[in-house]
Amino acid sequence: MKFYIKPAIVLILLSSLISLSAQADDKDSEFYNFIQSQFKNLPGSSLGTNSSSSDSNFVVEIGLIENVALGTMVDVPVTLNNALWDLGGIALTFSFDRSVLAINTVIPGPDFFDAESGCGWEYFSWRYFLDTSICDSSLCPIGGIRIYGVADVNSLPGHPNCLNPETPAEFLSLRFLVTNDYTFKCSLIPIRFVWYKCVDNSFAYYSYIGGWGPHLTLGLSNNVYTGEILIPRSDTFPSYGGVIESCTNGLEHEAFRTVIDFHNGGVFIECDDTELLFGDINLDGVFNISDLSLFVEYFRKDESVFEIDLSKQIAATDINKDGETLKLEDLFQLSSIIFQAMDPDSTFDSTLEGSLILNNKADRKVRLQTDYNSNAIWIKMSGDIEPYHPIDSSLKGHFYDGSHTRILLGKFQGFGLGTIDLFYYTGEGEIVEAQAATIEGVEIALQIDDVITSIEEPDDILPSAFALHQNYPNPFNIETVIEFDLPRASEVEFEIINILGQLVYNVTNRYSAGSHIIYWDGSSNSGQTVGSGVYYYRITAGDFVSSKKMILLK
Repeated sequence: MKFYIKPAIVLILLSSLISLSAQADDKDSEFYNFIQSQFKNLPGSSLGTNSSSSDSNFVVEIGLIENVALGTMVDVPVTLNNALWDLGGIALTFSFDRSVLAINTVIPGPDFFDAESGCGWEYFSWRYFLDTSICDSSLCPIGGIRIYGVADVNSLPGHPNCLNPETPAEFLSLRFLVTNDYTFKCSLIPIRFVWYKCVDNSFAYYSYIGGWGPHLTLGLSNNVYTGEILIPRSDTFPSYGGVIESCTNGLEHEAFRTVIDFHNGGVFIECDDTELLFGDINLDGVFNISDLSLFVEYFRKDESVFEIDLSKQIAATDINKDGETLKLEDLFQLSSIIFQAMDPDSTFDSTLEGSLILNNKADRKVRLQTDYNSNAIWIKMSGDIEPYHPIDSSLKGHFYDGSHTRILLGKFQGFGLGTIDLFYYTGEGEIVEAQAATIEGVEIALQIDDVITSIEEPDDILPSAFALHQNYPNPFNIETVIEFDLPRASEVEFEIINILGQLVYNVTNRYSAGSHIIYWDGSSNSGQTVGSGVYYYRITAGDFVSSKKMILLK
């Protein structure tokens, strides 16, 4: 028999649970105190007891999607396959390899969240996070998603049609963009439930305990499976086997039950029995000048030039087999192979660091600052840009795809050492990506700097001392401006640090004497959006070090 959950009780429990889940350093004792406080004084409610039974009242499963093509979108459903009690809310946490699967969005399941065809649950939210607890690096391949849903929210009019739909019922779908990397063909890419805290992957539900009821209870993990394999519990977080032992042992008052079975899933990338020939970009079985021309055409235009099989053709551009496709160094090495200046087995992966691409927005001029001799430069800018140069003829073409302009420059003798004006342009835009390489096929790593003020400032207005100014606006929501002054040309290290002392973002560039501006949009070095809070920004220029505080509000 179905009954109606009091919305105030569910909202209190779930809002507190969401708040707890957002804390990175909560202690187990705080979790249990929280649970007890939610249940102890609620009218008609009493503390539950921990279930020692192996029977699970709920079963949740991540779908396994087979024969997924490289470079395509895939929706992975998360379903509730069994539900003994009525649900009031859910909190789920997933882990996946972001080098293969890029999260596009999370779609609330119609069975739960559609008001016409389903129960019409009232609250749904999700957020992406980078799992540095597992590999502790900005290059960490593990990404995570947290999802929260609440059946009934006090502040909204009306009530849901039901609390549980007929099972199996779809909670949500995870929409991923699958990599184009051909090396992942015929691979199973797992998507797993993961636990960082006792309250991860939990349900708020009503149950009848000892003849009393209904009672609002917190459901935790019982068993976790990958296929038919039972994943053992871990002694520490993070855990792929459910809540750790300390979450459920040795408590006098327990307002939870271990009643949920979790089943992991994933994406199986389709197999292809044909062997890929690196360099055979037009997939005709050999590599020759037509492949080289097609590769050049990509840099002039975009991926639309690969009309036969997008994922295979992109994979074939990895000439040096370093796992990176569509790179200028691969283009030059393919050229050397075709014109018999390089043996196909002697390709290499080598990078020269420290060059800078400067977009001077005031003068609408893009400059290169380098200690190396690069023979080709490829730049992708936002907006409709028209590049030109009154003297230099190094521009080899540009293409506007409706949102970005791609610009290719090349010189047989190369772009020499020092600071060089690459081109001027009309229109408004920022550099979003840039590549450079030598004729030998060596990558020249480029750092990007968008500046507003002119690089060459008249001597009479140069700053007389080093200075770091307060950012504005502060607090900020989307983007903030940070200004600093240099009395002489200097190498400047810019860092952003959170209140835990962890480095969030940093970049090192060489700046000329004058006043400069850096924009920060709340992203880390890996491109992920950071959370609200207090941050400190700092510049180091020689012996000068200065820092200030700013506040990000999302």
